[in-house]
Amino acid sequence: MMKKYIYLMLMGIMALTTSCFENYEERYLFTDQRIEFQEAVVRNNAPGRDYPLLPTQALGEAGYQVNMFGEQLPQPVNLEFRVDAEASNAIEGVHYTLPNDNFFEIEANSSFGEVLVERLEFDEEEDQIVLVLELVGNEQVEASYNHKRIGVVLN
Repeated sequence: MMKKYIYLMLMGIMALTTSCFENYEERYLFTDQRIEFQEAVVRNNAPGRDYPLLPTQALGEAGYQVNMFGEQLPQPVNLEFRVDAEASNAIEGVHYTLPNDNFFEIEANSSFGEVLVERLEFDEEEDQIVLVLELVGNEQVEASYNHKRIGVVLN
């Protein structure tokens, strides 16, 4: 008789503890699209700045990977970035150009894009020439607050 009560108690405890699990899959699914610079994710911010400083860019064109997290879009999306004029001391046309103006594209069903910057040849200067890029996004895709800026050293 005692074994029967123990058996029933164990069955009751098992039913209570296993039947109420919450489905966590949807809780951790990112549905809002956000963009971030890959370099801002993998590098620490420079001292006194809210973005990392990337090593000196070689002459010519370089691309900086942009990640989009959240649901991939079925059509290509054009996104915007800007040069932070207050944080930058690089001059467009003297130190760099932007081959695609202030835009880049993330292709359909993709999570990656690339911001292109071309470093121009210029006389070396004593001061460090820094170009600070900031992702802007659009009405459909937001820029990540913590990883939307990078600084590129041009000399």
